[in-house]
Amino acid sequence: MSVLYRIACLASALAIVGASTAAAQGVTDAAIEGTTRVTDSAGAPVATQVTIVNRRTGAQLELRSDAGGRFAAEHLSPGGPYRVEARVTGLFAARDGIMLSLGQRYSLSLVLSPDTAKLAEVVVKAQSPVLAQSHVGAAHTVSDSSIHKLPLLSRDFTELLQTAPEVTGTSVSGANNRMNDIEVDGASDNDYFGLSRGSGTPGGQEGARSLPLEAVQEFQIQTAPFDVRQGSFTGGQINAITKSGTNAFHGSLFGFYQGQSLAGNDTAGNGSPNFNVEQYGGSVGGPIIKDKLHFFAAGEFRHRVTPFSGPTIGSTSNVGITADSAQRFSDILNGYGINPGAFGAFNTSSDAQNVFAKITAVTGKTGTAELSINYAHGITQDSISPARASGANAADVSR
Repeated sequence: MSVLYRIACLASALAIVGASTAAAQGVTDAAIEGTTRVTDSAGAPVATQVTIVNRRTGAQLELRSDAGGRFAAEHLSPGGPYRVEARVTGLFAARDGIMLSLGQRYSLSLVLSPDTAKLAEVVVKAQSPVLAQSHVGAAHTVSDSSIHKLPLLSRDFTELLQTAPEVTGTSVSGANNRMNDIEVDGASDNDYFGLSRGSGTPGGQEGARSLPLEAVQEFQIQTAPFDVRQGSFTGGQINAITKSGTNAFHGSLFGFYQGQSLAGNDTAGNGSPNFNVEQYGGSVGGPIIKDKLHFFAAGEFRHRVTPFSGPTIGSTSNVGITADSAQRFSDILNGYGINPGAFGAFNTSSDAQNVFAKITAVTGKTGTAELSINYAHGITQDSISPARASGANAADVSR
């Protein structure tokens, strides 16, 4: 029955994804646009060769400006730093250290000069982050540095949605979170069955995260985008992109523990209920072939044991059945050889794992190709009796 249920869930999810993919897709890139002009007597713009290099990965993009000196480089990976070079016979200009954020269109003007001592002269057009023409509606961006600086006990990136003023919990502009559209690297990552009321992501009801926090580069919260590539939502669109490997090896490790042994007693001398929370994981990335092929991987694992907080038979917040009544009923069933199971307070145990991996290849001077896999698994069960544990609620989600 469990296998048939999972097959049915997968088939339904694929059908919904197939129907929605044609309607919208995520924006996972950035762009650089600008003009070039020369320092001759006329100062007129000319067609120039423009090269854009991602310093961290070695990826290059070559293009030629038009006769008016205008150029635009689309589909660049957010991050950087980027170097932009413009050249024509005897003239050259360059700009280093350009950092791009998700969905940004960076605008600049390059002045080509024959003087090699002044090759880096660049004038960046003043651009308001609120009224910029490249913006396509109200949006809030959570950067890589913000993700690592802000406190996040659960390590679920969807909780950072609350950094946007129009978000309460995971509700955007007052809409139910089921009306949101969550995308990771342009692929839909929604809980189509509506079981995860908290995060709105697959497996959220079992504590599984849609993505390891170490793998999140940055994400945007869109409320009313004008871009025709974005749609199929009436709440908000949460558009996240993941990290990639670079020419330098880099990694991270983390561990977190919270338990009864670290908690004190209350004023009456009573200890805290039995609980235990363990989280650990890390990430690693680097070059396989420098400037050509890179890898990145991240994993996160969690084990949690906490007392059940709802009403139970025979507890102080009981459901109308006293412990004596429940025990008498249990004794009667035992007399007929029937095991009624246990009653009273019990603990809930949950385990969750997230693994993400990506390989990025530089494809000549035209762009990059990426292959990634994201796996999430979560299971929750109580520990009051084998009979109750056999009815555990479990979720297995992968993409």
